[in-house]
Amino acid sequence: MKSRISDSGDLVVKQLNRQSDKQLLLSSRRAFTVVELLVVIGIIAIVLTISIALIGNTLQNARVNATRATIQKVNTLMQSQIEAFSRVDLTEQSTAAQTFFSASTPSTPVGDGLARIIAHKIAYQGLLPQREVDMYGLDQVAGTTGTPAVGVDSPVAAKMAELTANGTYIAANHRQETESSELLYLALTQTAQLGGTAVTTFTANETADTDDDGLLEFVDGWGNPLQFYRWPTRLIRPAPIGSTAGQSIVNASTNPAYAYVVNPSYAGTGFPSITGLDASVIFASLPQLEAGGTRGPATLRSQELLDPLARDTDDQVGAFANWLMLSGSPFTDANGNAINEARFHTPETWHMPLIVSAGPDQVLGLYMPFDSANFGHLAQPVFEDANGNGALDTGEDVNGNLILDENGLLDNLTNRNLRAGGN
Repeated sequence: MKSRISDSGDLVVKQLNRQSDKQLLLSSRRAFTVVELLVVIGIIAIVLTISIALIGNTLQNARVNATRATIQKVNTLMQSQIEAFSRVDLTEQSTAAQTFFSASTPSTPVGDGLARIIAHKIAYQGLLPQREVDMYGLDQVAGTTGTPAVGVDSPVAAKMAELTANGTYIAANHRQETESSELLYLALTQTAQLGGTAVTTFTANETADTDDDGLLEFVDGWGNPLQFYRWPTRLIRPAPIGSTAGQSIVNASTNPAYAYVVNPSYAGTGFPSITGLDASVIFASLPQLEAGGTRGPATLRSQELLDPLARDTDDQVGAFANWLMLSGSPFTDANGNAINEARFHTPETWHMPLIVSAGPDQVLGLYMPFDSANFGHLAQPVFEDANGNGALDTGEDVNGNLILDENGLLDNLTNRNLRAGGN
């Protein structure tokens, strides 16, 4: 009996010893130090930061690619219209232009060749309007009809009148920032103009009514309206800082120097010098200067003969340029409307229609297509760094967005740099 009790006691002691050993082992394991915890937290933060950056870049790239795809579709549709337009007989419109503009002040004869060029440009405005006034024909009066072509509005104007009458278009909600995109959408998808193309449908991500006025706009991957410039000539002959409101015309009859010469690099006396910024940011490729040609500040008109950027493809002999730059102030048509660069475009300047997204930074870097006062309708760049110090100083913020706008051009996406995709 005593032996059994002794054995039981030994067993209890052994069990107690084992439990004690476990407790000693557990108590000997030390806790994490503050430093170790901070290291772990830091590693987790780094991993999260990298993950967020990767996700952000992926989303950004997706938006860029979606924007390129939308611009490509719009451009294909637009080019189809332009190609069809090139085959249109404008004989009646030319006759009307000759009669209408021959009654200009000062009185100026308009020959057959010049009349054809003027008629072509006005019809082209109606085909691809970017401002409301572009829709209203030779007389620039809304809602008129007549023969031949003097009072005939663009088909887009007729569609706008229809949408207004049936209550679809709500003028009170309209924002001018959407105007060029809305008009381009109507011109390419809602009017019976010059034939169609295989690309005629757009997804809900490619169009939106961002101002709730009842009219759709083409939008980019960030949901903002694309901007349309029919004749972006101020990208080729940009006005220097502080001179955006001046016309690109011959300074005086005795001085054949252009006020704003062909200057796609935006460099030189009186022009901003921005490293890496030139018209090729928007146009991936530009016609090269021919051997012996001259380009840039102080270049004379006579010296630009070998520069393809100093040629209007509609006006190879300069008849339209000479007419547009006639001396006499003001130069007006039979209705008293000014005949100048604000109505048409910079004379003797290369041009191609431009569809633009402001890109990832959503800074356009150009005056808006409706802003004729600053020649935004011709894609005049916004130059704000007046002293060239690379900073936005007091008084330099033109549009109040607290950003140096000329740098905003660098990541723009356009129908002319789709392969490059901006810079």
